[in-house]
Amino acid sequence: MDASGTLFLNTTAESFERFLDEPGMWEVEHVAVIAWVIDPVTRSILLVDHRLHGWSCPGGHVDDGESPQAAAERELLEETGIVGSSPSHPLTISRSVGCARHPSATHWTIGFHIDADSSTALTSEPDQPVRWWPIDQLPNPRTSDIDRVVDHLVGGQRGTRRDS
Repeated sequence: MDASGTLFLNTTAESFERFLDEPGMWEVEHVAVIAWVIDPVTRSILLVDHRLHGWSCPGGHVDDGESPQAAAERELLEETGIVGSSPSHPLTISRSVGCARHPSATHWTIGFHIDADSSTALTSEPDQPVRWWPIDQLPNPRTSDIDRVVDHLVGGQRGTRRDS
C-alpha cells in the first residue's frame, strides 16, 4: 500500500505512474476496472461468477473517453443492477499479463471501493450469476486478489473461513 491508501497488487506505484506518463500506452496496454462492493453491516462482498475467472468483483474494460471511476460504476450497474458511487481515489491497482481477449497484453486493473446494502435486489447478466458472500465464507474458485483485499478492508478480522 502506498501513502494514499491504494493497495498495489503485482505492481508498484512507480510502475503505474510510468504507465500513466507514457503517451499512447493505453492503446497497447489494457485498462480494466473492478468494483469492490462491500456491505459493512452484514460483512459481505458482492461477487459475480465470471465464466472465465470464477467468482470475482464486477468489472470490465474502460470505454474510450470514459474515466476509470465512471467505468467501475457502469460495470457494477450492468453486471448487478446496483447503482453505486465510488470515491475518485482507487482502492487497488494491479498489473497482470494476458486475458481471454488479449493473451499477451499487459492488463492494468483499477479497483474502486463501494459500500452497498446487501438487501438491494440484484439483476445478473445472462450466464453470469451475482450474489453476496459473507466474508468468512468466500466461494471457490475465486480470483486471487479477493482474499488479500478483503483482509485489508476488514483489518484481518474475517473469522473462520469456510470455502464453498
